Amino acid sequence: MLSGALNMRPLLGRTMVTSRQQLHRLPLAHKTTTQASPLLHLPRSRAAPRRRLTTDSKTSTGNSSSQKPPSTGAAALKRADKYLGLKLMGGVLGACVGVGGIVYYYAVAEDRALKKAMEDPSIAVEPPPPEFVHPYLEKPWWWRALFAIGRAVYVASVFLPVAGMGLVSVYIFPDSKKWRERFLNALIRGMERAGCCFMKLGQWISMRPDMFPRDVVKTMARLRDGVPPHAFKHTQESIRVSFGKEIEDIFESFEETPIASGTVAQVHRARLRPAYAIHGSVQDVAVKVRHPNILNETFLDLDLIFGFVDTFFPEKYSMPCSQDELTHILRQQLDLQWEAYNLYKFSTNFRHELQSGLVHFPQVSKELCSDSILVESWVEGATIATVFSDIEGGEEHTWSSSKTLTDNFSEAVMAKKKQLAKVLFDMNVKMFLRDNYVHGDMHAGNLIVSMEDGRVTVIDAGLITSLKPDVANPFGDFLRALCNSDVDTIVSKILQFNVGKVPVDKAAFRDRIKEITEHFKNQEEDDDARPGSVVKQTSAPSKVGRDGRYALGDVVGEILLSLQRFKIVLRGDVAASIMTISVSEGLILQLDPDFDMVRQALPFFVRYKGWSTAEAVMRGRESPTPTNAPSSPETGQSTVAA
Repeated sequence: MLSGALNMRPLLGRTMVTSRQQLHRLPLAHKTTTQASPLLHLPRSRAAPRRRLTTDSKTSTGNSSSQKPPSTGAAALKRADKYLGLKLMGGVLGACVGVGGIVYYYAVAEDRALKKAMEDPSIAVEPPPPEFVHPYLEKPWWWRALFAIGRAVYVASVFLPVAGMGLVSVYIFPDSKKWRERFLNALIRGMERAGCCFMKLGQWISMRPDMFPRDVVKTMARLRDGVPPHAFKHTQESIRVSFGKEIEDIFESFEETPIASGTVAQVHRARLRPAYAIHGSVQDVAVKVRHPNILNETFLDLDLIFGFVDTFFPEKYSMPCSQDELTHILRQQLDLQWEAYNLYKFSTNFRHELQSGLVHFPQVSKELCSDSILVESWVEGATIATVFSDIEGGEEHTWSSSKTLTDNFSEAVMAKKKQLAKVLFDMNVKMFLRDNYVHGDMHAGNLIVSMEDGRVTVIDAGLITSLKPDVANPFGDFLRALCNSDVDTIVSKILQFNVGKVPVDKAAFRDRIKEITEHFKNQEEDDDARPGSVVKQTSAPSKVGRDGRYALGDVVGEILLSLQRFKIVLRGDVAASIMTISVSEGLILQLDPDFDMVRQALPFFVRYKGWSTAEAVMRGRESPTPTNAPSSPETGQSTVAA
């Protein structure tokens, strides 16, 4: 027995060690209870060295006789409370995730449904060939030579009398307002007679108060109101050639007198027969018909215009973009199939905004579309220029000129104007930053507003601009530099955008840009120092109005005027972008002179361009995260807006 007992000691020692190892894995309450067992007082085997207890274990063991063991029921209740709390938190988190997932699912499902509906073959419009080949290029060389001579003679016969009247006005009666008015009226009539390219030039002048006198700008704005229409026989012939049918076969009714006539085409109101209804239901339509002499007027006239400006006004009025790029933009407007595609593209890009009812784009007929005919849904309403008589293309788009207009309107009208300004800004900034597909001619005459529900319809989408991928991010840096008067970045980006062949005096150009920014800084300091003034305190010095609002168009105007002096020619997509920004800002400020374009644009840059912190970017403390803007291979063109 004694021998058997002695032989059991190693086994008991191993059992004790194992029990102690398990003891350390148990909760403290179990440790205290287990240490009272007689098994723990058995002699320890030499093969099992004493294991050092932790401080907690020593304390627990040493005081086990004096401390009262915790209640098992209390511990169970505590564990139950903890378990229920975790379950509750898990349930709330799961519910949040579930609700978020459901919302996300329906949002994605709605987006896919809208996108799928827009991609329906019966609705989707395919882009035409990117390059418009002028039919006259296929003519023999001798025919083109004779045409060039005849066209040059005609244009000279139109403008020589105008030039003579201008000389009389400038040198014989320099102080006579009557003679100057006669000269400007003669110039307008001459441009209308000369045709499309010259009228486009006049419209461009009307958007450049930074380069031309105020009376010239205001007079040229008349070219945006309309041009003489062509005969109805040409409309009939165009429809017959395009679709192989007479007007009576396609339309139930067709108004012979056009409701509008632009530089490229005129518009008739009509009603389609049910068999030709757009999307099977839309019968009331607007029919756009290209003017008959457009091909004659766009083949050579740009050469004449650029040659005239470079010859007689090389210093002051050099064109701010290359002739090839301007020719490409203009000729693309001649193919009305591009306008049909642009309207479809806008509807696709703004498919969510269309659901709100505040933004609208006309629907187009795929069957009734050619390079000279466009049929789109009729839109009820009036242009913004008609509804608000103060919105004129000839007015300078500045804070000061817009602010004085508010006194003539009631509070109700002003509220509608402010709402319109918000809608237009949201639409413009999304076109620039989100889609990189921008309406290039969004003046007041191309925006139809319904005064009942405030819906804005965008028409005349023949001109589209979009920044090419290689310049999208640098242009964003350029906009940021404009906002915070970063001279070095402004200069470097402009030189990067320059495609001119004349060497630029970089030091002198930098001094000029610095002079402009210093002028803005001084103006802001003067506004800050004026007693009783309320000026926004910002770290981004820019040109401001009396309430601290930025007038980005004024800054751009000063810089563009400086480009002429230094023979800097901007690449076409950048020039179109800057001009579009200026026009958009001018319209928005005329609707709401208190609208702060720069500050309102910052969240959009953060959301769509990857800028992490708007304020940090404005202060120049960090550079925007590179984000490739969506390219537009369909147009091959290019623009961005703040």
